[in-house]
Amino acid sequence: MSRIRASMAAFIDILSRNRLGNLVPRQLEQLEVLRRNGSHLHLLINDLLDHSRVVPGTFELLEMNFDAYSMLRALGESFEPLVQHAGQTITVDVPEGELIITADQNRISQTISNMLSNATKYAGEGAKIRLETSSDKSMFDVFVVDDGIGMDSEAAANAFELYYRGENPTTRAVSGLGLGLNIAQTIITMHDGKISVDSTPGKGTRIGFEIPRIVRRLDQAA
Repeated sequence: MSRIRASMAAFIDILSRNRLGNLVPRQLEQLEVLRRNGSHLHLLINDLLDHSRVVPGTFELLEMNFDAYSMLRALGESFEPLVQHAGQTITVDVPEGELIITADQNRISQTISNMLSNATKYAGEGAKIRLETSSDKSMFDVFVVDDGIGMDSEAAANAFELYYRGENPTTRAVSGLGLGLNIAQTIITMHDGKISVDSTPGKGTRIGFEIPRIVRRLDQAA
C-alpha cells in the first residue's frame, strides 16, 4: 500500500506540472480529470494507511518533550493555502512563548490536522476557522472552531464512528472514507485524553480534545 501511495504521489505531481509536454486544450482537460481522480484515490489510500497504523494495540506512542505552541502555529500556517483555496479564513489563537508537553508529537499533529481538514472540507465557502488552545498545570486542550454549515445531532453523535459520513450535499461532494475523526479519537484515547464535538446546523462546529501535559508511559499503564 505504501508503494501505491508513493506511485500515486509521483503520478499526481507529473499531471500537476504538465510534465508530459505541450498538449492541446482538449488533452489538458482530460489530464485535469485524471489529476482530480488521482488526488481522490491518493486521499483514500492515505486514510486507509493511517487507520491501519493506529488500530489500538498495533502501535506505541513515541513520547518526547516538544513545544506545543510552536506546533500549533506551524499547523495553522501549513493549512493556509488549503483554507484560502476553499474560500475560507483561518486564525490561530495561541499565546506567545512556549508550552512544553510530553506526548507523541507526530500523532498529536496528525490529530489536529484531521480536525482542521474536516473543518476545511465541511464548513463551506466563506467559513471562518479558528485554531485555539488552553492549558493548565496538568492538561493541554486544543479546539478547532468554525462558523460553517454545522451538523445535526445525529451526525455529531456519530462523528467518531468508523466509516461514518453524514448525509448532506456537502459530504457527498467531498472525498473520504470517514476515517479521520475515528483515527483522531484512537490517538487521543491512547494519550489518556478525551475528544468531543459540539455542532449546531447553520451555526458551526467546535471539535476539541484534552490530554495530560505529561502522558503516562505505556510500560506503566498496566
